[in-house]
Amino acid sequence: MTRPTRDGWEDLAATVRVRFIETDEEDAYYVLNVSKIPELGDTRKSRVKRPSKKHGKPGQATLDSEDLVQYEGQTPAYHEAGHMLGLGDEYPGKKFKGKAPSHSKLVEAEFGKGVLRGKDNRIMSHGNEVAPEHGVTFLEGLRAATHMKEWSFTPKTAAAGHSELAPEEPEAAFA
Repeated sequence: MTRPTRDGWEDLAATVRVRFIETDEEDAYYVLNVSKIPELGDTRKSRVKRPSKKHGKPGQATLDSEDLVQYEGQTPAYHEAGHMLGLGDEYPGKKFKGKAPSHSKLVEAEFGKGVLRGKDNRIMSHGNEVAPEHGVTFLEGLRAATHMKEWSFTPKTAAAGHSELAPEEPEAAFA
């Protein structure tokens, strides 16, 4: 859950719900291609290519029919959906040596620490665990959509005696 940190807005909150829906290709952010493979087959080659902002083309997601089956502790379709939502790989590897995941700067700005690469249970590594840090792309989207930078995962508490509905202490009148 994300909350605004702007004074007087402490009682508001935004909750993200992700739905993948079918649409016409010209309106799509991603075109999803799914191939049928043998059950528990070894031909797993799922991947996601981001949309082209420069050319206005949708992204491409290539999955196989076994990607909703948990495999070695992870459900591949969930991991690939993380890429479609703007998250980078968090597992280690030669091609990543010295490079932080693509969402690491957003995580550092919000939580004061970057994303460390490692083989663990996180969704963008080798598992299915979704951590608060995986919501940073939604946080950025919320800030852009509302034109308000004062959104955070860390709620701001209202001052003592302060109410959103009554910014000042109410006056009582007795007859």
